[in-house]
Amino acid sequence: MSLDHSPNYNNLFLHIGLQKTGTTFLQEAVFPYWRGIQYIRNDNLERLLRIDTDKPVLLSREGLSGQIWAHHDTRERSISRLAQLFPNARIILSLRKHSKYIASVYCQYLHRGGHLKFDKFFDPHGNTGYMKIDDFRFDLKLEAVQQHFGRSPFVFFQEELRNGLEALLRDMEGFIGGEAPALSEIKEKKYNAGVKYHPAILLRFLNRYSRSELNPQGKLPLYHWRLQRLKLDPRSICQYWLKFAPKRPIIPIELSEYIDALYNEDLKLAQSLADARNSLEKSNAVN
Repeated sequence: MSLDHSPNYNNLFLHIGLQKTGTTFLQEAVFPYWRGIQYIRNDNLERLLRIDTDKPVLLSREGLSGQIWAHHDTRERSISRLAQLFPNARIILSLRKHSKYIASVYCQYLHRGGHLKFDKFFDPHGNTGYMKIDDFRFDLKLEAVQQHFGRSPFVFFQEELRNGLEALLRDMEGFIGGEAPALSEIKEKKYNAGVKYHPAILLRFLNRYSRSELNPQGKLPLYHWRLQRLKLDPRSICQYWLKFAPKRPIIPIELSEYIDALYNEDLKLAQSLADARNSLEKSNAVN
């Protein structure tokens, strides 16, 4: 099917994740209150077809770059297809320090019913886990955006949402346009809390026997909607009822340091793009 006659979305900005990098906070507390733009969170095709393409449009949907535990080739394919649909779109990519990002992805894996131990989920030493070293490389994602969209993405780190939010919003204004909400308008709330070390052990045990998205062969319906409503499903028990458990991190400190050292050059490359945001803003203004 030819896309030669598709709409020319010159003012379309796509925030495509990554997941677990503060996306929910932006989608619920920031982007809906951004003045002077049209904001779309859900992938509603009908609404996208009705928008005024002469005004800036911001669509935030982290799954557009692939599922949270998608392998790097699958993510590259998702980005390629997205570029075929919206070749003129400008991309916003949110990242996070590798050890914290991988830990958060693993927590989400447990939340969805996974039961592998961390070293079986991700093995940074032998690369034999379900997720591979390349799956968490930022440079492959950045190269995919550059290759398929023909320009670098607007890059920021989740850490900036906690330390430097005002400066980040000013940079985003220069890139997207419109007017970001003032800090006083943004309601602080904890989104998508993870699980710590000891609750994670219990969650893995319960997930092994429970029927879920990642364990369809499980015999016990512990993720039944009635239990979820009462917060008595495995995820709720470990995420909420046991939230006062000792705050031991889900990944040992020594392993976290090893992971960060493994991806050190990758982090530097991504940080260099985040530091170059001013040039992106000037380019966007010219175009």
